[in-house]
Amino acid sequence: MIKIVTDSSALIDQNEAQNLGIKVVPLTVIIDEKTYVDGVDLNGKEFMSKMANSESFPTTSQPSIGAFKEVYDEIGQEGDEILSLHMTSALSGTVHAAEQAAQLTDTKVSVIDTKCVDQSLSYLVRIAVGMSKEDKSLSEIESEVRLVANKSQIYLGVSTLDNLVKGGRVPKAVGAVSNFIKLRLVFQLTDKKLELKAKGRGNKTFGKWLKKQGEILATQNVKEVCISHTGNLELVQQAVDILKTFKPNAKFVVKHTSPIVCTHVGKDAFAVLYHYE
Repeated sequence: MIKIVTDSSALIDQNEAQNLGIKVVPLTVIIDEKTYVDGVDLNGKEFMSKMANSESFPTTSQPSIGAFKEVYDEIGQEGDEILSLHMTSALSGTVHAAEQAAQLTDTKVSVIDTKCVDQSLSYLVRIAVGMSKEDKSLSEIESEVRLVANKSQIYLGVSTLDNLVKGGRVPKAVGAVSNFIKLRLVFQLTDKKLELKAKGRGNKTFGKWLKKQGEILATQNVKEVCISHTGNLELVQQAVDILKTFKPNAKFVVKHTSPIVCTHVGKDAFAVLYHYE
């Protein structure tokens, strides 16, 4: 049988992981020199509270090669093969640790950099689980996951660049200017980077972009639209209300994002994630 492994950026908690029959290898978050296991010691909401009161900028740490190998070895003892699905390498080196572990284990493992994260990644995991239950082969599942991943869209609305600057993904000078003039930005998460899609002063920037994106959504076959956020429910409601006018029959799923994503995007951020057919 094909077993599915993923990482904690997929927003799949321990109970859901058990129900799906998958293994989630967690990343860790360090706040004021204290280490927390993502999704085990704290969730995204708890993380945002701790970050707001922290003395130093929080950092994340990918799982070790050994952690992945241990999981792969354990699954392999039952004679199963593994499809290991991980968050985009644009945000973390997690997938590279998984790839190295796959070379060290005797278990047959296929590792995919999904180019996705958050609810977009969990969507791929559920597809893989469903196909595994249908006794599809490893190559069949991998092929379908790659196909769906290539039809994934991930957009990030960011109210402050502080976290992206400290994480080394945006130049310091750009971050300083954006905060001074209250610049709001929308990025698209592409294969290897964050690509700027919209910018402007104040939250009206988000509203304008959401309407433009809604027009695109209206032309696409999209059944589910996911909204992830770091705590600003007003922005979330704005996103849902605007996008629903263009896609009234779609299912909308709203979740607080993980500590891992929170570390990158900071407060008052949101994401729009969906797959088109």
